[in-house]
Order: sequence, then structure tokens, then C-alpha cells
Amino acid sequence: MSDLKTENNPENNSVNKENISFEAVKSSLKKSSKKQFVFLKVVLLITLILMSVLVYVYWQDLTKRRGMARVEAEKFSNIDGDIFDLSEEFKNKDYPINGDLDELQAGEYKEKNSEFLYRLLVKNQMQIEELRKQNNELRTEFLKYKNREKFNKISLTYALTRDKIFKGLEYNSDLQNLELMTLSDDFVKSKINLLKNNLKSYLTVQKINKNFKDLIPEIIALKNSDISDNSFLQKINNKIAKVIVIRRTIYKNSGDIDDKIIALENALLSENYQEALTIGLSFPASYHQILSGFLDNLNSAIEVNKIDQEIINYLKNIN
Repeated sequence: MSDLKTENNPENNSVNKENISFEAVKSSLKKSSKKQFVFLKVVLLITLILMSVLVYVYWQDLTKRRGMARVEAEKFSNIDGDIFDLSEEFKNKDYPINGDLDELQAGEYKEKNSEFLYRLLVKNQMQIEELRKQNNELRTEFLKYKNREKFNKISLTYALTRDKIFKGLEYNSDLQNLELMTLSDDFVKSKINLLKNNLKSYLTVQKINKNFKDLIPEIIALKNSDISDNSFLQKINNKIAKVIVIRRTIYKNSGDIDDKIIALENALLSENYQEALTIGLSFPASYHQILSGFLDNLNSAIEVNKIDQEIINYLKNIN
């Protein structure tokens, strides 16, 4: 038996060692868990403290801002504050309103109160007058701007219209637009009406020169013909004279028909329509039937140029 016990001792020792080792590990784990739990508590506590501090700081800042806003609101709502610039003595002094005031105190109160009301009314009146003045200035500037903008549009439209007129292009739609834009301007409206009337027989520079050049053979034929002779042969001679034009081209200041033709041609080349009209009217009466349409064109050209210059000067002065 003793031998058996002796043989079993090593195994028992081994089991005991394993039990001891397990217990040690279990104890170590319990200690580690406790440490982690304590650490977690500490972290949560610190977090709560920081959040409390932040909330407190935010609440303090919010309270401060509300206080500042209240102070600013009181500044604007206090009628005896800095807006009316009342004296500190009057603002801080308390004047009782009762029937026990002696005459001196009552007089002082009335005087101070009257001064306050007077200064209040004066201040308000000055502010109203200043606002009214600024409003009038703003309205004046706005009207100036609108008028300037309007006349700029009128000027541009008229510039395009006159350019088409003098170049012989289609201008009716532009002229209608110009009429609509100048309904409230009596001067321009009256000038446009005159312009429309004279444009009916208006010709461009090139067309007027060509028109007179086409009339020269008839003028020469009439000069070389015998008005009293109405024979068939004379009619043939007139037709030949219109086809084969023989005339003098050098001005001699003799006052004859050739000189008149040359002078009128030179006046047309220089676009001196008034001089050309004067020369055309100086032809003998027998030539007026030939020149009548041409003279109408000359007169219209003179009027159109005159009206054009008047409108341009008017728009320049306005702008």
C-alpha cells in the first residue's frame, strides 16, 4: 500500500499544479476586468464633465448676447436717449406730477417739459425735411436718367432713320418707330410731320443730279427750237436735238441758257440746293414746265436738310 501511494503522488502533484495555475489565470482575468471597468468609468466621468463645461460656457455666451441685444433695443426705444441728444440733467432728474408742487417747481417742470417737446418736434421736423429733400433729389436724378435714356434711344433711332433716308433705303418702319417714341415731345413730333410731307418728293443727291442731267437735252432742244413753228419738220428737229445734244460747257457769265445750265450743275455738285433752286427759278417761263418736277425735288431736298439739322441740334442740346 505504501508503495502504491508513493507511485500516485507525482500525478496528484501535477493535478494540483494545474488547478493552481487555472485559479491564477482566473484571478488575473478578474483583476483585468475590474481595471477596464474602472477605466471606462473614469472616461465617462471626464466626458460628462467636459460636456457640462461646454454647455455652461455656451449658456453664459447666449445670456451675454441676449443682454447686449436688450440694451441695444432699449437705446432705440428710449425717446429721451441719445437720438434726441437731451441733456443728462433733464433725463436723470425725476419731475413728480402732482398738485403739491410749488410755483417755482411747477414752472421749472413746465419749462423742461416744453423744452423736451419742442426739441423733439424740431428734431423730427428736421429729419422729415432731410428725408423729403433726399427723396426729391433721388426723384430728380431718376427722372434725369430716364429722360437721358429716352433721348439716347431717340437719337440712335433718328440717326439710323436719317442714314436710310439720305441713302435712298427703306425707312418707313424706322420713321414709325421714331413717331411712337416722340409722342410726348412736341418739337420733334412737329418736325417729323414736316419731314414726312417733304419726303414725298425727296430724291437723294445722286438721283437729283441724274434728274437734272436727263433734263438738259430737253432744255437745249427748247433753246434751239422756234416756239412759233409747230410744223412736222420742227418736231423732228426737236427730237433730233434731244438725242444729239450740242451745248457749251464753259461758263462765260453771259446769262444765257448754257451759262444757267453750267451754274446749276456746279451748284448741284457742291450740294448747294438753295443756289441751285435760285438758278432754276431764273430760267425763262417757257422752261418752267420742263423744270417744275425738278424744282419740286430741289425744294424738298432743301426742307429735308433744314429739318434734319434742326432735329440734330435739338437732340444735341438735350443730351
